[in-house]
Amino acid sequence: VGDSSTGHEDCSKAFKHVTGNFPTIAMCHNPDSANRMPEGLAAVFAGHTHSHQFGILGFKPPVFKCPDKDLGYGLQERNGNPVIINSGIGTSAIPYRNIPPEIVVCAIGPALT
Repeated sequence: VGDSSTGHEDCSKAFKHVTGNFPTIAMCHNPDSANRMPEGLAAVFAGHTHSHQFGILGFKPPVFKCPDKDLGYGLQERNGNPVIINSGIGTSAIPYRNIPPEIVVCAIGPALT
């Protein structure tokens, strides 16, 4: 989809040719892009936030360049789509982090009923 924080997001172009009932998985850098994606996606994967990168006694600083502050980390939902936000393994701006890094492994299969 591109990075909304650098002005390279283009959801219209990214989903222009998505038609039919095929499961569609979207990837974006900034999870705020999920707010402009069409409904009905199987999943949206994002990073960017570093899970707030550091926290002090439960205080979470703002997510830089992500207007939707609730999209800091974990499993969220936007436009009826599951949005998985990974904390990643690096840092940004300030070379410090006390939030554990992570690599997420997702298995895709039939829905459980």
